[in-house]
Amino acid sequence: MPVELRKNKSLIIEIAALIVLIIIMVGLPGFVFMNAPWNSEYRDYRVINLTAVAKDGVWTEEKVTNLNYWNRKFKPAGLELNRGEKVLFRLTSMDVTHTFYVPDLNIGPVEVKGGTVYEVPFIADTIGSFRYYCTTICGDCHYYMQGEILVSENNETPFQTSTVKITAEPLQSCDHEHQPELSGSFVETGYNLYTSLGCITCHG
Repeated sequence: MPVELRKNKSLIIEIAALIVLIIIMVGLPGFVFMNAPWNSEYRDYRVINLTAVAKDGVWTEEKVTNLNYWNRKFKPAGLELNRGEKVLFRLTSMDVTHTFYVPDLNIGPVEVKGGTVYEVPFIADTIGSFRYYCTTICGDCHYYMQGEILVSENNETPFQTSTVKITAEPLQSCDHEHQPELSGSFVETGYNLYTSLGCITCHG
């Protein structure tokens, strides 16, 4: 193999190794940040990341960013816990101010402002199905911003335990996918677009 070709191959390998190293150095801290508690007191807690999305009316476990916020519809979080499990809810908002509240489990109400992360520890010591809510008016999808926390005995299905039958109420979704009415005056067309596209969520 010519000397110049060997040098080029060696250079390519070094550059590739450097790129991999940079990816690891940048990505690993982010992964740890999102999946580990900040407070050492909660090191043995299961971390559940919940992001509030006003336009869809959901608290979701899905990854929400500035890039995908408007491009997809996020699913509400349905949380399944084991009795006695230690949980750390990590709450944040990608838009306006929300409030996370689970009245039957004495969680909150926790005000969650956009761009800030709030950690809420919780021990699941009661079996059952418990509804969580947003209790701050956050847009036209506010009513739909709720979901279920199901607590069951270890190794049993969340909907049926030895002592209690757990049923989750069906959730309705806030739908902006219908086609807005574009006929009529500019005012009527503007109003239909404003409401159907979810603009009202942030702009009132």
